[in-house]
Amino acid sequence: MRKYLCVFLLVCLAACSTVLVKKETMGLSDYEILLTFDDGPNPFPGTTDALLEVLKKYSIRAVFCLVGKEMAKYPHLVKRIREEGHVIVNHSYSHIPRLTARGTSQEIVLWNRALSMAVGTNASSPWFRPPVGLVFWSTQKGLSSYGIRTFGVSVFEFDSEYPPGEKENLKKRIIQSLEKQKGGVLVLHDGVQRLYSLREEDFTNNHIANRSFVPSLVEELVLYFQAKGYVFIDPQVVMGTP
Repeated sequence: MRKYLCVFLLVCLAACSTVLVKKETMGLSDYEILLTFDDGPNPFPGTTDALLEVLKKYSIRAVFCLVGKEMAKYPHLVKRIREEGHVIVNHSYSHIPRLTARGTSQEIVLWNRALSMAVGTNASSPWFRPPVGLVFWSTQKGLSSYGIRTFGVSVFEFDSEYPPGEKENLKKRIIQSLEKQKGGVLVLHDGVQRLYSLREEDFTNNHIANRSFVPSLVEELVLYFQAKGYVFIDPQVVMGTP
C-alpha cells in the first residue's frame, strides 16, 4: 500500500508544490522539534483526548491541523485543544484536494464556520496544511485571497499507513529522520481520512483507523529526545499565532 501511495505522490508532484520543506524554512534551529497532528479531532477513546493528556503532562504545545467536517461533529475536542494553548491550523473542510481557487475558497469558508461554531466566536487560521500535503498551483490563488500561508512539515514517515502493531517500526523511522535532520517539524495523524487507503478493512478498529497508539508513541518520542537534549518548541514562537 505504501508503494502505491508513493507512486501517486510522485505523479502529483509534477503538477503542484509540496509542504515538505527544510526545518529552517519553518524557523526551527538545530535540536528543536515542533509536533503537529493531522486529520483530527478523533473521538475514538484514548486518541485525541489521551494525546492532549500527554502534551499537558510534559508541558508541550503542539499544532493540530484539523479537518472541518470532524470539527463540526466533535466541537468539544476542538474547544479543549484551543483552551489548552495549542495552535489550530486549517486542514480543509472535507479533506479532498481542490483543484481550483473557487473550490479552495469554499473549503476555507466552511472550515472557518466549523471552527467558529466550536469555539463560540468568530475564528480562523492564517495557516493551511493541504490534504496529502499537496498544493496545486491553481489552488494557491484561493489561499492568497484570504492571506493564508501553507504550513509545512519536514519529517513525514507516512505514519497514517501504520497499524498499531507496527508502532515500534514507525518510532525507529521517526527517530532516524529527526536525528538526521537534527530536529524538525514532525507530522503524526491522530485522525484518519479515507483518502490514504484503498482497502476497506483498513477502516476497522484493528487496522490503520485505530490511532490510539499515537499518544503512547508521542510520549516515548518526547522522553527519548528530551534525554538527548532536544527542545519541543512552542508553535507560537515560530508561527506567531495563538
